[in-house]
Amino acid sequence: MKRSLNFLIPLASVFLAGSAIADENTNSSPFSFGGVYVANYFANTDGGVSKAESYIDLLSLGVTYEGGGSPKGFLRGRIYGVYSNGTSIGDSVGDLQGVNNTETGYGGFYLQEAWLEYNFGSSEGDEIHSFVRAGVVDLNSLFDTPGTAALFINASHGINPAFSQTGGNGPSIFPVTGLAAIGQVVLDQNTSLRLGVFDAYPGDPTTPNKLNFDLNEGALVVAEAERTTDNLRVYAGAFGYSRRSAALIGTGDARNRGFYGGLELNPNGKTTAFVHYANASPRLNQIANYHSFGVVRKDLFGRKGHDLGVAIANAALSNDARTLLGTTDTSETNYELTYYWPIRDNLALQSDFQYVQNPGADPNLKDAQVIGFRLIYGFGEQ
Repeated sequence: MKRSLNFLIPLASVFLAGSAIADENTNSSPFSFGGVYVANYFANTDGGVSKAESYIDLLSLGVTYEGGGSPKGFLRGRIYGVYSNGTSIGDSVGDLQGVNNTETGYGGFYLQEAWLEYNFGSSEGDEIHSFVRAGVVDLNSLFDTPGTAALFINASHGINPAFSQTGGNGPSIFPVTGLAAIGQVVLDQNTSLRLGVFDAYPGDPTTPNKLNFDLNEGALVVAEAERTTDNLRVYAGAFGYSRRSAALIGTGDARNRGFYGGLELNPNGKTTAFVHYANASPRLNQIANYHSFGVVRKDLFGRKGHDLGVAIANAALSNDARTLLGTTDTSETNYELTYYWPIRDNLALQSDFQYVQNPGADPNLKDAQVIGFRLIYGFGEQ
């Protein structure tokens, strides 16, 4: 199952939007560069398929272009890719959701994004703008973005697994992305609407890190509305494929569709609680419903940047999937406890424990216990 790379969102203190490239004739450049190296050590200490340990690394690099602003708008561009050693801990766990969100399943370089965007507004300040964007785009960078839940390492907290399982080769998300065109309309500084049209079959399953610009497999259409205030974030979206897919069992086909939504509540600026729900067509997909809940405490013990989180993620199988797999288990549940602490401005460490109940919804597998440590090094202008 494909994963989300948006664990980078809560690590803004160590990940750059970019460092200015020197220009001898000007004080600043429209180009910026930055990256992150993530080193993971994970061990499945009990249960699952087998006991195992693994070192998993991921290097991400990006260049951003931001043109000068004007009353009418400005142009932006982004090229971004990752390199992975391709190792996995998930294979030994045997779970559905993905205990480590940096796994690619295949070593090598993956181009994640290469797009141009026109913003209808000034580039000054941090205001949210209406825009149009086209090129190679990571769907999860704009749709079903995790917000507070991005602290967690379990991949389901990045993009919900009901959505990420869909399509012939998954939607356009980490690590395999494809062509897209997206538009965002800002109704006010707190409310935005987004619509995206994506290649329904990104990549090439025979060569996982190969781009594929064949658009003959139809389109994936995603729509989302989001409302954000100082203490509340609420969002809801829906997706659907233009072409029909075969049912898991029996005859017949249908268009793959689904819905997702989430809410984050931060009443005091320190503690944030979130809930997330999603579903997908049960006749076509293994996971019919997904829901999660979590709490994150920021600046623990008054130490800036020290964040503690606990979360639960449940992926429920469709009836047809249970019949196909020959299992009586109805779902898999992941319990995660994680602690993130910055060592210095561009270096951080994260410890993690996950308990996977009913891994793979397979009654033959014992509940798994996974421990992990992640080192994050960011370079570039902070």
